[in-house]
Amino acid sequence: MLLVTGAAWLVAHYFMHVAGEFGETINPIEPWTMKLHGAAAMAALFFIGSLLNSHIRRANKAQRNRYSGWTMLALLALLTISGYALYYLASESTRPAWSIGHWTLGLAFPIMLILHIYLGRLSYGVAT
Repeated sequence: MLLVTGAAWLVAHYFMHVAGEFGETINPIEPWTMKLHGAAAMAALFFIGSLLNSHIRRANKAQRNRYSGWTMLALLALLTISGYALYYLASESTRPAWSIGHWTLGLAFPIMLILHIYLGRLSYGVAT
């Protein structure tokens, strides 16, 4: 849901401008994608927290797939920080930089997740 809503916002923001009375204006779906993205982020934080207690603790103890696992946690932390910054800290002058950083990390996340799963299966001899 995070990837879908984030990508939908990117497409709407950069490629779906709407002609308004005084020139181009934001697409009406932008605010909705942002609201859904924020709701999905809250749910994701809950589920990531549940991973800390089970999956991450077990894998760390078994010393398997640790590099990609810690990279995933670092990426998630950076996404959380940049998302927070966009909402609470960014000014009009710094918002574009925060936004580009956030969506760049967000688009990198699925690639890292696939790599993490692949390496995890490889470490158990299950990768195909």
